[in-house]
Amino acid sequence: MANASTGDVWGQYASQLLQTVTTGQFDPSKQGMNFASANLSVDLGNSDPDVVNEYIYQIGNAIPAASPSYTPQSDLVSSYQVFLDNIDLGGDTNPNLDSQINIAASSMNTAQTNYADVQGKAITGWTQYKQIAPNITFPAYVQSQYPTYIQARNALSASTSKWQQLMTQKYGAGYEVIAQARDMLSVSSGANDITLQTPYNMGVKTGTIAPAGSTPVLPGATPATPASSLISSFAPAFSIDGFTQKYQEWQTASASGQTGQVIKFDSSSTAESWNHFGWSASGSGGFDDWFVDVEVQHSSSSDTHTFDYKNQAFSFEAAFTGLGAFMLTPGKWFQRGLIQNYHNKLLKNAPDFFGPNGSLGRIPTQAIIGFEPKITLTLSHSDYQYMNSVFKSETTTSINIGPFSIGSAHHSYYANKTDVQFHDDSNTIVIGPVKSTLPLLLGVISEKMVFDGSGTVAD
Repeated sequence: MANASTGDVWGQYASQLLQTVTTGQFDPSKQGMNFASANLSVDLGNSDPDVVNEYIYQIGNAIPAASPSYTPQSDLVSSYQVFLDNIDLGGDTNPNLDSQINIAASSMNTAQTNYADVQGKAITGWTQYKQIAPNITFPAYVQSQYPTYIQARNALSASTSKWQQLMTQKYGAGYEVIAQARDMLSVSSGANDITLQTPYNMGVKTGTIAPAGSTPVLPGATPATPASSLISSFAPAFSIDGFTQKYQEWQTASASGQTGQVIKFDSSSTAESWNHFGWSASGSGGFDDWFVDVEVQHSSSSDTHTFDYKNQAFSFEAAFTGLGAFMLTPGKWFQRGLIQNYHNKLLKNAPDFFGPNGSLGRIPTQAIIGFEPKITLTLSHSDYQYMNSVFKSETTTSINIGPFSIGSAHHSYYANKTDVQFHDDSNTIVIGPVKSTLPLLLGVISEKMVFDGSGTVAD
């Protein structure tokens, strides 16, 4: 890796990850691969399917920016809805319809804003009311204690229906197809209904769970269920295919101490261009300006240490108990064919949907999930001595190696300082594998929604 830069090292990590999880089944002209620059724990193995659903929703709904570094830019549900609202099918040319549509749209937007405000207050009220009625559901609460929520939802449904009627009149009978698609997203019996199960949403739970053993128990008493702040609701449906079975296999492998996929590179590896991952980005590809870093909080030192990645001693290896790419699929509320058919039939001044930075420019199709990596890092003697000395002398220091954070820094971390082993004889640092039930989101593969003149996704 002659004249290796930080971007080159990130590129090597990304290249090895890409090769391992796709086995060559990746087309950079039609796909993009985004890599997490910080480890993201995703509790996809939780025993509660609604907790799992919330993580699936967050991953599948986040449309990444046009950069190798995984940074959510927009969300699929709202971007798709705005796309439907901007389809132009032609229709009644009466210019007086425009004013009526504007009035109806204003009423709908006002109703939407009011509904969002009332919804937030209703959820807060329900959470507080559960202190005296723990088993009351949200629909039961709003029926008996907060009818304003139902009124606000009905007002939004009525104003939306009026707007849709006028849009059908102006833009043609074909708009009924679009109206039906929009109904699938509605806050009443659609994907965005947070109160009731519909064909287009799924149950989710958000919040925190107190760890087992956190509730004091008297000798001989039955342990109480730990208190939690989980809130049940519904979110637009997504699925992640094949993960549950694979996760069970990973847990079995963890229990028996088996290792699965391994990614590794060293100073002699050839750096990949970011074009290899479906991007035209140059330099570091949007990653941080480090691959190996030591972080010291409240340190009086202003010195920074530059690690030598082109030193012949440098090497990195991550041996995962489990690693794979899993298909992400939106629910029935999302109709890809409508995008294919109407991407070039939009209203004047419609937002940018399908440009490189468009809100629908990429749709997540696969999640890259890792489980229990054992990280082995070999450094030059001077780099190793620096890291060893600083890490052991500062109690608030963490190590960052690629996307993996080790220590107790202000951000999330993969392992504790006690999981780190220093080997002076080989200038090698070994972390883990840390036994855990939490998989890690390492990146996302997306389909590029950039169309050519024939109406198909461009190569």
